Amino acid sequence: MSINLLAQVAAPVAPASPATNTGFRLGLKLSPNVAWIRTDEKELESDGTRVGISWGLVCDLPVGGQGKYALHTGLLYNSIGGGFTSDFEAAGVRTTTEYDLKLNYLEIPVSLKLRGAVNDGPGFYGLIGMTGAVNLKARADGEASFTTGGTTTTTMLEDENVTDDIAALKLAFQVGAGLEFDLSGLIFMAGVTYNNGLTNILDGDAKKLIDEDDNKKLLADQLELTLAVFF
Repeated sequence: MSINLLAQVAAPVAPASPATNTGFRLGLKLSPNVAWIRTDEKELESDGTRVGISWGLVCDLPVGGQGKYALHTGLLYNSIGGGFTSDFEAAGVRTTTEYDLKLNYLEIPVSLKLRGAVNDGPGFYGLIGMTGAVNLKARADGEASFTTGGTTTTTMLEDENVTDDIAALKLAFQVGAGLEFDLSGLIFMAGVTYNNGLTNILDGDAKKLIDEDDNKKLLADQLELTLAVFF
């Protein structure tokens, strides 16, 4: 009896298991991005990028029991934008514009995340899915010129509220990859994520930005440096 007790006392204490990635994880995200406007309309053209930021809550919901798969989602405030120009003629009036858009969205990503173990060092992850967003605010800087019979007038926009010209909802395809690593029980995530716009960011009656009757289509893309920490 005493021998067994001494053996138990002398036995080394097993170290605490490092954090695993098999369960639910809640985290914070702060990710800078570069965004731009894309279009295939013949009268419109992309014109420059805009630097923005995405921040908010993210979480991983485990799929299966081994921690290899998770549903990655969250609630994010996303600031994106970009520039575009237009040149068209209608009803005898030639209109040329040059605008820089600043767009703010409340965003919910829903992606399938494939991840490796982080217990023995950095683990690779990849994700693919969709992201849906609600427009909160839209502002524009730039100018529009209108030429009729040789006479040109110019209208300037400076931090103009153009929320009424922007569609309320936006949908994008999302794909990303990077590394996760464990530091003192916190799981850090660092990678790159690309959002490819699928829906028109313009409202059907965008009179401030597109002064013509025909509906025009602009898409918003972004590439972000994804930074997050899970608790």
